[in-house]
Amino acid sequence: MEKTRELEYHGATVGGKQKRLYQIWSQIKQRCFNKKHPKYKNYGHRGIDMDPRWRESYAIFETELEGKIGERKTKKHTLGRIDNDKGYWLDNLQWEPPKQQNRNRRINHLVFYQGKERTLAEVSEMTGVDHRRLQHRVVDQGMSIDDAVNLPFEHGLEFHTYKGERHKLSGWAKILGIPYHVLYDRLNRLKWSVEISFETPYKPRNGREPRVMFSK
Repeated sequence: MEKTRELEYHGATVGGKQKRLYQIWSQIKQRCFNKKHPKYKNYGHRGIDMDPRWRESYAIFETELEGKIGERKTKKHTLGRIDNDKGYWLDNLQWEPPKQQNRNRRINHLVFYQGKERTLAEVSEMTGVDHRRLQHRVVDQGMSIDDAVNLPFEHGLEFHTYKGERHKLSGWAKILGIPYHVLYDRLNRLKWSVEISFETPYKPRNGREPRVMFSK
């Protein structure tokens, strides 16, 4: 009995160090139940929970998990949920290699859209904007979800010439290190010249670029 209590409160140890599975168990509890945890909004706030028996006992968690899906295959494998809208329950867990975890994060990327936290897949269904385009704009290019949904799609003939080179705006965004939506906004909403748009440093403030106006 004393050994079990020590296990629950101090963690299973190997060579004086906590087992990785114990750390995973502890992190799951923090994400699901600690409202002050930075990842709580993506877990507990969304209703992602945990088998209450596991929450109270690491020993039960370890025994049932290893009996169902086995031990962790490599150090790079992570404990993933098969259905990312459901919690940490025995039938919803599997060991996942890094590539699968990264794919799940992209597919289930959360954004705040029209007053509610939603996945990009949900926003795609609501707006009709292709899911892969939303992923590219929001995850890869760092656009806000509103810009990702509302900005026109860039077509192959829309090139811009600067210092003797011609590229699409998305190409210039990569070359200059300035987000695509910022360059688009400068050229189309603010009506800046190509030179001013490309040469003005990008210094975001609270997630948005400061509005600097130039006289013509």
